Order: sequence, then structure tokens, then C-alpha cells
Amino acid sequence: MKFRIFCPALLSIIFVVTECLNRLPEDVKSSSGVEGHELTTAEILLGFTRLSTENRNPQTMIIGWQDEGNEFFRRDNLKPAVSPAPVEGAEEENLPDTQTIWTVMNACRRILHFFRHHLTEMNFDAVIGTRIAEAQLKLVLEALEKNGKNGDGLARKLVLENLHSLFISIKDLNSVAKPFVRAAFPEYYNELCMLLEPEFWEVPLMLKQFTANTELVTTTDRVLHGVEQLIESQSDRCLKEVGAGNQGNGLDNACIHNRCVVSQECWDLMTNSGYSGYSLTHQVFFIIIGLQAGCKYEIERLAESTYRNVTAMTTEKLLEEFCLAILKEANAISDADFPERRQDLFMEQGALCGLVGYRDFFRKHWLAKVLSWQRSSGCYGDALKYYSDPPQESPLGGLFPAKHTRTKREEKTMSEHCLAHRTTVAFGYLSLYIRYLVLALFG
Repeated sequence: MKFRIFCPALLSIIFVVTECLNRLPEDVKSSSGVEGHELTTAEILLGFTRLSTENRNPQTMIIGWQDEGNEFFRRDNLKPAVSPAPVEGAEEENLPDTQTIWTVMNACRRILHFFRHHLTEMNFDAVIGTRIAEAQLKLVLEALEKNGKNGDGLARKLVLENLHSLFISIKDLNSVAKPFVRAAFPEYYNELCMLLEPEFWEVPLMLKQFTANTELVTTTDRVLHGVEQLIESQSDRCLKEVGAGNQGNGLDNACIHNRCVVSQECWDLMTNSGYSGYSLTHQVFFIIIGLQAGCKYEIERLAESTYRNVTAMTTEKLLEEFCLAILKEANAISDADFPERRQDLFMEQGALCGLVGYRDFFRKHWLAKVLSWQRSSGCYGDALKYYSDPPQESPLGGLFPAKHTRTKREEKTMSEHCLAHRTTVAFGYLSLYIRYLVLALFG
């Protein structure tokens, strides 16, 4: 009796769904991305494109954003079954859209996959990058779960589910990578362990514009010549002042932050004007770390005493000044068609000033370039090209070594000639781009 009642009901449901499917526009039914394949009823109900068994190629597809160990991640295969209608003027105005979210999330999946399979090759900086990515996704998930009410219900649900999956994957990687780095780099870990703590990079993101008119910002080609004013040991020494911590003796091996002591020497060194390249981005890095480490009172006091001729000088104004200078250099790199030896710096610029909240670093054509640099393995950079690039002669006189001539901890060659630092800054920039896009659409 129950079977007789159930069968007609089931047939009715299938009929209704099939009728709805048949009435869908042709461009929606064929949005699987595979020529000749139309979406099935189950695919429409699930909301994702899942190829039928006879069309499935395990080397060119990943299902449902789940990392099953597939080494063939492709950006064009992870997308909703129903792509949103393009927003008029979106390219010109850099307006966010859900298709871009899927694309960036897939790129992050591929980086994560690469790091997961080369865990023993990760260095200290690489784990800082994965921690930054973890923090960004955690913050955007919390924001969506708390008060996200914008956007289509199904699209928002799918984004939330896949963000959570990606967040858990990054978190799991960090839980394994952190003790490995602690053992491999005990000196750096003991002095800068705060930078690897889960909550350290949860920087509140308040999207903002520069108070100055960026259209009037002139570019400078000095950055194209590798001009640097700081060496890594100098910036590291000062970072240890604001972000120093020591591994605790407790069972949880928690990192304990020391009392903030920022010397005048380090403050002057890390806030001096006229820096370029990595020296300039490390100035932003220094202030961010100081604020996140709880040293706001100390650095605000130093800012007021150092810039007495500037009314109410604050760290926020300093960050704007530095990021405006960084924007000039990012524009110069863009205008020069992104020279290979400046790609690492370009992504570091976007990651750090994007972390501070400046939306000018979230541009679609810049994102497209960053995505185009990702290699088939998921990593970034090619050591064979990187180390064959000689130091550039500066027009200011003398030789200013490019970043790859610094100490090995900063850049490291991984398997397949991949570069650890370049892959790390790409991960940081892309995770921030996800946060920007998702909050703009659904926050």
C-alpha cells in the first residue's frame, strides 16, 4: 500500500522537476563547461555542474570543490551550475561577481594542494602566508554567518559551504605545518612564533579609499630597477621588537607575547620616507604586526613624537602614506606589463595593502594577471628563471640586489622549481581577494 502511494508521488516530483529543467534557457542548461553536455535534473538540484559518467575525465575535473587528491585542478571547472548574469560595467568598475569568487577559490585550492603535498619543503614565511589565508576565510565566514543577508539565497549558501570547506582544509594544513616549522626553524620560531598563531592575522577589514586622488598619483619606475634601502636582517630585527614572542612551557605549546618595546632606532628605520620595493612593503608589514601584537599605544606615541609637524599623525595616516607610495609602484609594475622579477613584489604589495583595507589593490585585470601566473602544479614562480635574473643596476648608482639575493629563508626553491615566497604571497593576495568579493556581494 505504501509503495503504491509512494511511486505516483515520486513520479510527480520527477515530472515537475523535468518540466522545470526543460523550460530553462539553453545557455543555462549547457553551462557545464563541457561541449555537448547538458545539465541533468540532479545537477540542477545540486546547484553544481557534475558531469555524467560517460563524459567524466578524472584528469580535467574536480567535483564539488572537495580535494580528493586530484592533481589536475582547473580554474574553469569549479563554478556554479547557473552562472550569474554579468553586471553591466563590471569590468570597468571592478564590481564583484560570483563567477570570480569560484575562480579565485579554485586557485587557492590548487595552492593548498601543492603545499599539502610538499609540506616538508615549507619554510617559516610560507606558513605565515597560510595563516593569513586561514584568518581571512575565518573572518568572512563569521561575518556571513552573523549578518550576511545580501544576494541570492542559493548562491550565498553555496559560497558559504565552499568557503567553510576551504577554511577547514587550510586550518588542517596549518595544524601540521606549524610543528614542522617549529622543529625546522627553532630560532625564528622562538622569536617570531606570534606570527604563526591562528588569531594573529585576523585584521578587521574596513574597505576604504585613499583620501588623496589616486588618479593624480604619478608612477615611478624606480621599483623596476630593484632599488632597496633595507636588508632583511634589519627588518627582521625590528619585527622581533614588535612581534616577539616565546614558546610557552605549557602542554599547548602556546606562544606568549612579550611586552612591547619599540626602540627609537627601529622606529626611525622602519618609518623613514623614500623607501622602495620590499623595503617599502616591509614598513607596512612592521606597522601591521605592531598593531596586531597589541603595541598600538607604543607606536602611536612614537608616531606623534616623530611627526610633530604633522597634525594628529597616527598609524592609520602612516599606513595610508606608505600604501599610496606602494600603489604608485604597483601601477609602475602594471604599466611595464608585470616583469617576471617584479611579480613577487607586486603580489606582496596587494596582500599587505589589501590587508589594511585599500580597495584600489583589488582590480580585475590585476587579478587576471595573478591567476595567469599560477603553474599547473598550483604553485607560483620558476626558480630556473628566477635565479638566472641578475641584479639590476640602479640609475641612482651602485648595484641594488634583487630580492632573490637575500638570505635563503626569504625565498626557497621547492619541488618542480617552484618558489615558496612567491606562492605564499599569491595565497595571501588571493585569500584577501576572496574576502573582498564575498563581503561585497553577501556581507
